[in-house]
Amino acid sequence: MKLAFEDLKALGNKPRLHGNGFIQLNLDKNNMTRFHVWPGAQIEAQSVSTQIHDHIFEMESTILLGELEHTVYEPVFRDTGKYLLYQAEPRMEEDTELVAILGSRCDLEISQKYNFKKGDTYQFEAFKFHESLGNGLTATIMHKTAVHKDKKPRVACLVTEKPDNDFNRYSKDEELLWAEIKKVLDVIKFVEVPEGYL
Repeated sequence: MKLAFEDLKALGNKPRLHGNGFIQLNLDKNNMTRFHVWPGAQIEAQSVSTQIHDHIFEMESTILLGELEHTVYEPVFRDTGKYLLYQAEPRMEEDTELVAILGSRCDLEISQKYNFKKGDTYQFEAFKFHESLGNGLTATIMHKTAVHKDKKPRVACLVTEKPDNDFNRYSKDEELLWAEIKKVLDVIKFVEVPEGYL
């Protein structure tokens, strides 16, 4: 299925700004398939970085535009670790509040690093820590292949900082986010959704 910009708007789903600075747009009612956009110019998001995180789902992601730097980390738990892990507790819709996990101080060691480009597709498993950074205007389509609903996602935050729990994914002007999405569609013309994603 090919979705032009007008088709994306007609789905009736609101775009939101993830705390890590990229835009999320659900493509289905069950939140299994998302369109992600890393703007070329950074949009102010949460004040404290929690870029390193895990998921409670397995996923498949395809790069539609730009490049994605994808780094995988292994936590090494120690009392002197630079990071503390937080659990994401649901707050409203797709928004969460981060709560510290006792005894989770750790260091994070890079185990793998990738630079995915337009046309690349990769899979990533649940409960592994990673960081995904767009290099310039970047867009992906991400599909959850399995979800572990009995678990909660985690993020890593430097022990010298506290996560910004005041940030709300729906606090940014919706038209600003649509304008960034349109910049992507002006280049790629449509989002091609693989069979079985919706």
